[in-house]
Amino acid sequence: MLLRVLNKRRMPSTKVDFVYASAEQYSTDSRSDASRWLSDGIRDIRPVLGYPGLMVPSHDTHMIVMVGFEDERALQLIRACEPKYVSLGVCDPTQPNMSPHQDAKVGSLTRLRSVLADVNEFTFRGYSVTGTEEALLEQAGRYSDCNVVIAPMNTKISTVGAAILALRRESIQLCYAAPYFYNFDHYSSPSGRYHLFSVPLIPT
Repeated sequence: MLLRVLNKRRMPSTKVDFVYASAEQYSTDSRSDASRWLSDGIRDIRPVLGYPGLMVPSHDTHMIVMVGFEDERALQLIRACEPKYVSLGVCDPTQPNMSPHQDAKVGSLTRLRSVLADVNEFTFRGYSVTGTEEALLEQAGRYSDCNVVIAPMNTKISTVGAAILALRRESIQLCYAAPYFYNFDHYSSPSGRYHLFSVPLIPT
């Protein structure tokens, strides 16, 4: 939402600098990857403010989910939206400085794959805004005449990549599943590592 506001008020050649602090561990009271949780339930599903997309009622929907830890939340989101096509993305394991949480995210993808029929799978560079944007753009082009809805549920850096794509292509909607509960007491522990990157704003 902040990117949308900044993009409206940008000056020529404006860029935004980001600092992303990595977590050492998520759901710190869990004993295994399968039991980790960050939130529980879905209160409602809505477009991200500023990224409503251009939804055509007569068109089918292609939902692109950037899979993170929360496969149950992702599954509820997909079932509620009832898209005709589903693409599931996970971080590319070959990228530099790969997250130690990759195995847990791949586990989420595997569990989603086991209960959803006929899904597309793809990888994106979860720690690269440009890499994420390129991978999402390729997936968005798989089906013509479809409403495209993206659910960013992976790294914050990849969420910025999704936002940049939706700024460039305003037909694309970003959606958010608001949970009932967050794991406030044991959400994460800090790692002492960070990512520093810049994003140019989009001419309109």
